[in-house]
Amino acid sequence: MTRLEILAHSTVYGNPTPNRTSEYVSFPAIQALPDDVLLCMCRHGSARESDDGVVRIQRSTDGGVNWDPAGELPEPAGAGDGSRLPGGFGVTPGGETLAWARYAPGRNGESGQLVWRSSDGGLTWSEPARVDTAPFEGIGVGGNLVTLADGTMVSASEWGAEASGDEKPDWAALI
Repeated sequence: MTRLEILAHSTVYGNPTPNRTSEYVSFPAIQALPDDVLLCMCRHGSARESDDGVVRIQRSTDGGVNWDPAGELPEPAGAGDGSRLPGGFGVTPGGETLAWARYAPGRNGESGQLVWRSSDGGLTWSEPARVDTAPFEGIGVGGNLVTLADGTMVSASEWGAEASGDEKPDWAALI
């Protein structure tokens, strides 16, 4: 039988002022880059799904023993107030790192699934580009992007709508 041996534990992020600031960190995603850099993306907010949540990335260059803040994902122009949910990462066949997240509706429609690019291992990020997810607008982010041998990138997500009037709720897992 195959066994998984835990070699060590480390903390990616700790609230520096837990006695003064309430902070809930959730929805982690981790990615190993080709040069042994690790990136970890989490949602930071006052509660698990509070409107004040932001996406932050931490970076490790020593196998996850120590973590430091990585480059910030630029806010999309016209983003609305509300929850930002981390999705995950992907690595393109050319070695570029992608980060994706879901933003609440904004003034200029810059919401939904957004993707940022980094060519320096997560130290800096491009402006975000919107990902067209029609006909499933408002999908939930589902984790890392997987790169197939032919370069196609695939992700898992969820989509759903609550019951309204006589309509039953409709939920789906998507690829």
